[in-house]
Amino acid sequence: MQFDGPARVHHGTDRRLPDSIAALADSGHADRILSGADTVTTGVAARIPLRPPPPWRTSAR
Repeated sequence: MQFDGPARVHHGTDRRLPDSIAALADSGHADRILSGADTVTTGVAARIPLRPPPPWRTSAR
């Protein structure tokens, strides 16, 4: 299972993330929880050569 967030597009469910993870741990799955974080900023992501920049980064405002 993967939880995605927090982000502006997920703000409606972000508040439930800590309780959901706690429920998994409380039900005996604590030894299977792996936590990580994406630390790439949009500016860095736009400069990665194998990936085109997101459309909102290249569109005119």
